[in-house]
Amino acid sequence: MISSCSEKGYLNTGDIIINSGTSIEDVNAPEVTVDSLLNVTPVFENGKVTQLDFSGQVVNRTDQADIVTYISNPLGAQIIHRVFTKVHYRGQTFLITQGDANPYPDQLWIKGEKGGWCWDQNSGYCISTLVTSDALVGKKIGPTIPLAGHVKLFLCDIIPFCDGHSNLGTGYKYVLSC
Repeated sequence: MISSCSEKGYLNTGDIIINSGTSIEDVNAPEVTVDSLLNVTPVFENGKVTQLDFSGQVVNRTDQADIVTYISNPLGAQIIHRVFTKVHYRGQTFLITQGDANPYPDQLWIKGEKGGWCWDQNSGYCISTLVTSDALVGKKIGPTIPLAGHVKLFLCDIIPFCDGHSNLGTGYKYVLSC
């Protein structure tokens, strides 16, 4: 169920999606193989990251990539975002994700002139660290059921510790539309 505006334009608050369990290998997204994560530069266009430059290997964000559900680290919330790229690094594959309406990837933080990446540690600045196979819940399949989740979202805002509410603990409050 979509509980925030981060996918606005493709998915809306209250929409319900159907997920299928999957492996990282079966996720459709641009891929890059790297020896280092030290020199990754975000490329902004109109205030939004549209490319990632991995020391000369440029990956373009695409709306054709899969939308996945994963458990964020360290918050533990379920996040539903599009995959920016699959990263093959040191024999493992990870996902970098970004909500369609968000300005930058979940693993990047920017505050004023400062910023950084949360590859394997997150001090609370990023939505999540790199998405691992253990954190991946599934990917969106089939059509979306529009607006069907609004009742649960409303009830979860007035009932403490509502099970399954993806924004639990984030301070986000339910809104009818973005």
